[in-house]
Order: sequence, then C-alpha cells, then structure tokens
Amino acid sequence: MSEDENRSEANLTLMCQAHAKEIDDFPERFPADLLREWKRTQLRECDETVGQPLTEDEVVQVIERSFGPAQLAAAVAEVVPFSARSRSRQEALDLAGREARARRLVQLRPVPTHRRNAVLEWMLQHSEPALVVPEGQVRVLVGPMGAGKSELAARWWEEGLKVAEADDDVEVPVWLSARSITSTLATAVTDAIGGDPRRPCRVVIDDLDSLPPRNADQFLDEARRLVAVWPRTRILATSRPGISVEAEELLTAAPWPVERGVGLLRCVLDREPPRAVWTPEARDLLTSPRLSAIRGHPEGRPPPRPTVPRPPFLYDAGGARIKRTTADATTLYLSGMELELRKGSTAVTATRHCTYAAHRR
Repeated sequence: MSEDENRSEANLTLMCQAHAKEIDDFPERFPADLLREWKRTQLRECDETVGQPLTEDEVVQVIERSFGPAQLAAAVAEVVPFSARSRSRQEALDLAGREARARRLVQLRPVPTHRRNAVLEWMLQHSEPALVVPEGQVRVLVGPMGAGKSELAARWWEEGLKVAEADDDVEVPVWLSARSITSTLATAVTDAIGGDPRRPCRVVIDDLDSLPPRNADQFLDEARRLVAVWPRTRILATSRPGISVEAEELLTAAPWPVERGVGLLRCVLDREPPRAVWTPEARDLLTSPRLSAIRGHPEGRPPPRPTVPRPPFLYDAGGARIKRTTADATTLYLSGMELELRKGSTAVTATRHCTYAAHRR
C-alpha cells in the first residue's frame, strides 16, 4: 500500500489514542479485515444516529468533557449580560454590608480620622428605633440640613439588611442616591436587585431635595406607582423642607436631645467637652448629629481638602511652552521673546532670542 493510499479517507478508521497505539504495536492481532468491519460498523451507527437530538444528560456530558469550569463560566458571561442576580445571595449581602459601612464613613468626614471608627461604634450602640414604613407605601423623611435624615434612613435600611440575612425570602434592601438615578426609578431598583422585587423589599431614595422640585415630584409619583405594582415594596425618601409631600406620607426628623449631642461630642473629642459647649447657641447645635460632629473637630469645621500644587509650566495644545509661574516671577513665552514680570514689580523685562546660521568653509 502506497503512502497516499495509507493516508486516504478510505483507509481511515476513528480510534481513541490508546487503541490506535495498541493496533500499531500489535498488527498481527488486528488484521485488515477486522479493522474494515469495525469501520463499517462505525459508519452504520453514525448513519442511524445522525439527526437525533441529544438528551439533556448527553448535552451535560458533552459540555463537561469539552470545557473546564472557568472556560464554561467565561463562555456564559460573554452571552448572558451581567445582572445583580448573577451574584450569589451571600455575595449580595456582603456587598450591601460593605456599601453601608462606606456610606457611614463618608458621612463622618467632619470627624478627625483617628476617631471615626470610635464614633461609628458609638452611633451603632446609640441607635434609635427604626422608622416604620408599611408594605406597599411611600414615606418621605423631612428635616433641615444636619438633622440626621440619612442616618435614620440608614438605620431603617440596615434593619432590612438584618432581616434579609436571616430570611432568604426577603430581598436585599436597595439604597439609591437621588442624583445618581439616571433612568427611571423602576429601572434603578430592578438593576440593583436583578429583577422585579417580588419578595419584601426596602428602598431608600436619599437626598431627594438635591433634584429640581419638578423632578423630585416626578420621582415621588413614580414611587407611588411602583408600590402599587410591587405591593411588598416599601420606599423611604429623605429631603429637606420645601418638597411637596402628602400628609400621610410625611415623617419628620426630630432634633436630638442635647444630652445625646453631648455624648457624640464627647466621643468625637475623646474627652469631656469644653465649657463653651454649654452656651445656649452651642446647645442648639448639639441637637443636630452632623453639627455635633463638626463642632467636635479641633477647628470647629470639617478638615480642609488637600490642595494640589499647580505645575509651574503651562503648554499649548501643540506642546509649546506658554507660561512659567514661580514664587518670584511670571514669564510669558512668545515667538522669539520672553516677557518676565518679577514679584512686587510693575516693570516687564523683555528678552529676545536670535538665531544665526553658521557656515563652514
């Protein structure tokens, strides 16, 4: 048999690697007639099975033998768009817990850095009873700046998170900032949980007053429609005074007792508050949790944001230097010329640059 005949389709019989090697190693055990009979049997079985769909078990077997877990997950991820439902229940709960702590730490920015964790623990230990929002209803928590609206909403939200951790039939609560909602409220909620909230679900819309009044009214109207569509959902919004709210939907952020404000101030300072705290003006400030924290800062205000020094040089779009600013002078670069103004002077010094061609003989 020639080399071409040996490698032709007519002489091909599909074998696994182990059996192919065995046939090559012991040709006397596998005569040509036996191999041809095997090939005829293979072709006959193939003709009988072509066109018959695989069973689900057979599909699973093919996938398991063709792909590893990582390859299979990557292939599914390319086809199926990401959804919050793609996370496991525990992953969603863990993420919600981390986001809640991050929000609290951001709210405590006025507090000195080394005291933030202590203040956070103090606030958790001195938490008030959570607000009450019945299923299928909307409530709007209204109060002046610094009255603790977001703090009260956070406690209500965290209460829902604890319920969700203990009961798998409760949705992980949703926290939305009004300014971050770029589509409809319904889309924001379904994106957060990966679908319609068919189970009990708490939704917070923080800083509703950050929107123009017309947009805020539209959000409230949509919230009222959503709880009618999703009757097991509760929605709590926070806002400063001035927003239009139905009387039965209104909740008020009551001022803190002065004693509680003093306790927070003591925690911020890590010592007894100074005597100036007991003036009538200061006592009024202590009825606001945010202002109590700010007053506890050594300078009585939030720490300033760090300033980034400006670079000394300014360039145009083409990369050419236009201006240099130093502590002593400002220099303007023109075509072939520099204009310099020294600090404390009104006289401008001009320097011209000339270029001469040189020739070598």
